[in-house]
Amino acid sequence: MKYLALFIAPAFLFCSVLVNAQNLTIYDGQETVGNNINSPSFEENPVMHPSGTKLFFTRVQHAANVGGKGDKGDIWMSEQSASGDWLPAQNIGAPLNSDGLNAIIGFADGGNLMYLSTDYKDKDGILRKAVASSRRNDDNWTAPERLNVKYFSNKSSHQSGWVTADGTVLLLSIEAPGGYGTEDLYVCFRESDGSYSSPRNLGFMINTAFQENTPFLAEDYKTLIFASNGIAGQGGRDLFYSERLDDSWRNWSEPVSLGNKVNTVGTELSFSFQPGADFAYLTSTQNSEGYSDIKRMKIKSDIVAQRLDTIPQTPLIGAVVKPSVDPELVPTVTAPTVATTQVSGIVRDAKTLGTLSADIAVTGQTSDYNTNYQSGSDGTFSFALENGHSYALTVSSKGYLEEQLVVETFDGKEINETVLLQPLSVGNTVTLSHVLFEQSTANMIKGSEADLERVRKMMEDNPEVEILISGHTDNQGPIKPNIELSESRVQTVIDYLVSKGVDKSRLTGQGFGPTKPIASNASEDTRKLNRRVEFTVVKGN
Repeated sequence: MKYLALFIAPAFLFCSVLVNAQNLTIYDGQETVGNNINSPSFEENPVMHPSGTKLFFTRVQHAANVGGKGDKGDIWMSEQSASGDWLPAQNIGAPLNSDGLNAIIGFADGGNLMYLSTDYKDKDGILRKAVASSRRNDDNWTAPERLNVKYFSNKSSHQSGWVTADGTVLLLSIEAPGGYGTEDLYVCFRESDGSYSSPRNLGFMINTAFQENTPFLAEDYKTLIFASNGIAGQGGRDLFYSERLDDSWRNWSEPVSLGNKVNTVGTELSFSFQPGADFAYLTSTQNSEGYSDIKRMKIKSDIVAQRLDTIPQTPLIGAVVKPSVDPELVPTVTAPTVATTQVSGIVRDAKTLGTLSADIAVTGQTSDYNTNYQSGSDGTFSFALENGHSYALTVSSKGYLEEQLVVETFDGKEINETVLLQPLSVGNTVTLSHVLFEQSTANMIKGSEADLERVRKMMEDNPEVEILISGHTDNQGPIKPNIELSESRVQTVIDYLVSKGVDKSRLTGQGFGPTKPIASNASEDTRKLNRRVEFTVVKGN
């Protein structure tokens, strides 16, 4: 049983989160770590060294960064004095820092192996996201080496993660093809050759149509703490916990807020702690010296450390391994038959539910698979896909908006899908669920382009279609500013489509603010449904 309890103690008020027999107690509210760490710049991503005396974090847009004031973020470090005070933070410099965004996502090997989320320049000089490691060499750190994460792809400018203390489990917040929203949480496992398996989505209980970021996995390999703006909470982004329920890594308990002692009307991110520590560290925009500051909270963790026996225990990257068996003596074996999963389903008109003949493009997200299928005249389809992978299905039919979905064959269970395609008939309205904006602005969140690309392709494939784009808000705040905000967001969408080649004469727009709700505004769970962008077909095929 999972529950959130609030207790009153004689001397103070504290919030306690219990996950079965494992107990994490969080006392009082946030407290700043002081001006030797926080500054008028952005402080992000605090990670405590296993020694408990060194706090590493990322500082953004600071003049002392490698790339100067415009630098995307360097790693800094503060040491704790014998009296417990934090000494002035220092930029740890090259080779760990570059002019891209650099952040630590965990330590292994007693703190001698560092894992990083980092940027690198490809052969064309374009900054790309990566995960890397660096090993301590006396008082210095080696140049980061990119980890081999199979089929790694991140379309977002944001990336965060966590690596367990034995290096076997890598959690990532990335935007990969076929996710539930923008940044989703994924898990990768270290394999026998030191590489990491392809990212596996943690599933719908954790991930939403919005953003899930800064994952932290406790030493029991079950307790997950993460930030989300897709689950009802106190502010812009709140912290939640969930418990892993089985070895699929897709079944999780329903996320529960860490409570109003942790979460505020601001944005909270990057909650983490070391085993046995007295404090957890996080970032918050609430009452911060700059945009975001590092805070700490007194805790008591009774979470019991466990081994993850389902993951092969291989040496850490950088370790020298002697083969236990002479390769010459290993017998030749016949390759096993490839196991497959049957994927079946039916394609229907979303309005009439009539069956449709459709094209189905299947692309491997964790493999090189790329094949096209068709549904029959009765709308049905069936094909086999190799087990152990994730696949993106793009379903399209003339006169309809294409639909995209993801199927995963990790457990080998037969998959059956009903795919509903929205017709481009006059008067039909379609909600663009993944077109998202930063709070109270007309700035689109990175990742919204995927839904708009579907609209662009629809307009290209159906040149006679014209649409009305409408913007809607909830009822929080005065009506006039909400209408103006919705109008600005509509214009952002129109400008994007025009920039991609859609004739402006085929697009009209209107902002309705809170005047056309589709759900109750009584609670955040339903209120968020009213914050949406839609298009209505005004001229069809």
